[in-house]
Amino acid sequence: MSFSKNLGLLYYLFPFIFVTKNKISLILSILRGAKYHKIKLLDGTVVKFHYLQFNTMLAFLGILTFANSYSVKQDRKLEVVFGKRSKFTIPLDNMTFEDSNLILTLFGCLRHGADFVTNEEDFRYRRDKTIKITEENGKKILELANGIKFYIDSIHPGNTITATFTQDIHTMNREKNWSGKTVIDVGPECGDTPLYYANLGARVYAFEPIKAHYDAMIKNIELNPHLAERITPINAAIGKDGMLTFYQNAKANIAEMASYVYNVHGKDVKTTQVKGYSFRSLFTEFKISHVDLFKIDCKGCEFELTPDVLENVDAVKISNTYDENPERRQEKLIDMLESAGFRCVAYRVNPNRDRQSTSKTAQIYGIKVPK
Repeated sequence: MSFSKNLGLLYYLFPFIFVTKNKISLILSILRGAKYHKIKLLDGTVVKFHYLQFNTMLAFLGILTFANSYSVKQDRKLEVVFGKRSKFTIPLDNMTFEDSNLILTLFGCLRHGADFVTNEEDFRYRRDKTIKITEENGKKILELANGIKFYIDSIHPGNTITATFTQDIHTMNREKNWSGKTVIDVGPECGDTPLYYANLGARVYAFEPIKAHYDAMIKNIELNPHLAERITPINAAIGKDGMLTFYQNAKANIAEMASYVYNVHGKDVKTTQVKGYSFRSLFTEFKISHVDLFKIDCKGCEFELTPDVLENVDAVKISNTYDENPERRQEKLIDMLESAGFRCVAYRVNPNRDRQSTSKTAQIYGIKVPK
């Protein structure tokens, strides 16, 4: 990784570095792109993170920064306390994917105003941003104030929990009645948005191309049987008909960006073949005549939309990421939507991209203007 990119990583880490004793050596380790980064806590405990675990390391320092107190036990397990009713134990060695997701969830949600409890009695007195974390049959389960549950080892903490439920980025108008409405969800990843819209009363068709994400989504939907009957999960891509080649990170299965439009993973890429439907084909294949909301997060496939496809669509919500290709710029997408009769607004949701223009990375919401 280049020095400039390492400097950018340090930019995100720096506010949380003050809970370490080895600030200078940690800064130098990041700047020179070391394979492993060592953190020395204030009590002298050393914790090591691989450079690919940078986000987990950032979140780890973040939760120590936010904590009321923390201590390392003799078995090298960290006990971190956020209040009288919020205490968690995290191993400092051989962290599992679930352990990492717990750290990332705590960090992401705490920084956006959530609080955590670990038992039903405390959960009775919850606020809208209270999250309960318990364990059943050896699996940690997260429950939101609205009753939706997720397996912690089957989520993308940033998207699944922090953005969708703590930041509440998908609520456009609280006065809208979703009961009986139809939502097409392109790119639901681990199932957060299908469960979100189903909980509001909508009928959701959820198209997820990546098998690991799809399997995680199925697990989370099954954890919410009262909502499962409103969701139709489909392991397929949207954008073009036929078998599509997806580019994924070769070193991870869940929570990594995947696209058939472009490859951002460089040499760490792996490819998979996924059945695809064009936006036009999905209407006929799944017998959908009208869409109340097209929610699209598909890393480039949104540029396959055309005005005729949107003829029977009332609203769109698109997660758009900057693309160097001049044919895939946000202004072209918004121009197309407005030519199809939508009034659009672009807004920000990701604090980690606060150095980029909204014209480069944004959520786009468009609502059809009555003729």
